[in-house]
Amino acid sequence: MNPSIIKRNAFTLAGVSGDGMQIGAVWEKLMNLSAKKPLAHKLSDCGYEIRLYDGGSCTVFVGCAVPPSFENEDYATLTLPASEYASFDVYVVYGYDSENSAMPD
Repeated sequence: MNPSIIKRNAFTLAGVSGDGMQIGAVWEKLMNLSAKKPLAHKLSDCGYEIRLYDGGSCTVFVGCAVPPSFENEDYATLTLPASEYASFDVYVVYGYDSENSAMPD
C-alpha cells in the first residue's frame, strides 16, 4: 500500500485499544461498544486505526474523531499532536488490502 503523507492539526479520537496483532478483535470490541452505547458528538463517521510501536510490540487504537473536550467513561481517548502522518485509506468493500487506486472513478 502506498500511503499519503498528510499534515494534520491536533485531533482527538474516542474508542478502544488493544493488541496490535489482534486488530480485528479490537475493531469488534469498538463495534460492540458502539452498538450498546453509541458514541455521541463524533465529528464524522470515519473510523481511525492508529498503530503505536514500542520496540517489538504494537498497540492499536481504533475510534472516531471527537471534539478535544470529549469525556465519556465508556470510551478511551487518544489525542494526537499536530504533525505529518502517513495515511492509508482502506475501503472495506474491496477488502483490507485496498487503497485509493482501487476506488472506481
